[in-house]
Formats: sequence, C-alpha cells, structure tokens
Amino acid sequence: MRRIGSQTRETLAESGYRLLERVDDETVILQAIGDPAQQEFWFKQDDHAGYTIEVDGVGYEYARDVLSQHKHPTTRVG
Repeated sequence: MRRIGSQTRETLAESGYRLLERVDDETVILQAIGDPAQQEFWFKQDDHAGYTIEVDGVGYEYARDVLSQHKHPTTRVG
C-alpha cells in the first residue's frame, strides 16, 4: 500500500480482490478473494482522494455493490 497525497493506493494483488469482469472501458467488477458473494463495481478514477485499487496500472474507485439481479453483456476474466 502506498500513499500519494490524499490517496491510498493498492495493487489488485495487495487489495484482497480479483478482477471478475470488465463491464466497459470505465468500469470493472471486483470480487473479494474468499467471498464470492462480495462483488463490487469500481469506476476508473486515477486521481481521486481516498482508497484506490490499481488494475493494470490504472486507479479505480469503489462505486457500489453488485446486486444479485445484475445482468448485462460483459467480458469475463480469469
């Protein structure tokens, strides 16, 4: 974990999450390792204040939990 100004930043490996889906160019769904039910939308936001997870070198900010009825075309990863 590192601090950049008012941002706390972790790599995906450090965060305890894994990349589940790429929704589009700006949005990913991350899943907590060890808790498949915990799935969250994260939006690309490389320079916001607060906690950031880095996916492929770009910062993402937490947006909200994924609801169980979430259905849309996505690219599943890993």
